[in-house]
Amino acid sequence: MGIIQQNFISKITINLKFIYKSILEIILTCIFFTINFLYKKIDLIYVYTISMIAFSVLFLMYINKWGILSSKILNKKIFGVLGLYSYAIYIMQAVPLFSFLKYISTPVVKNFISVYPIYAAVIMMIIIISTGILSYKIVNFISFNRDF
Repeated sequence: MGIIQQNFISKITINLKFIYKSILEIILTCIFFTINFLYKKIDLIYVYTISMIAFSVLFLMYINKWGILSSKILNKKIFGVLGLYSYAIYIMQAVPLFSFLKYISTPVVKNFISVYPIYAAVIMMIIIISTGILSYKIVNFISFNRDF
């Protein structure tokens, strides 16, 4: 075999390993989320054990970036930005939600939610994310005296 053939075969082997790892990563992600969302409906003895094994393997795969989810999809800039602001969004989600629940009893809001439930959910998500990002920037500006 020549050098070109060996190089070509090694590239195919590397690509096949990446494909196998990507398939395993996707399957384990599906298993983990299915078990965690349906844990009350699944009547297995070892549900938590299976879930923890899947989580442990997924954790190692994500850290080492073995599959397509961890190396290609989750490396996008939007996930980095969401990761930066995630705690502020989590903390500040109650402010718009409780404000919204206070005014939900008005007929205009009830009508809008009943006619356009998807739009109402999207608007609420935009308000929550904006509130979290704004609070993050205000806290950092005050505590570190940084520019916006």
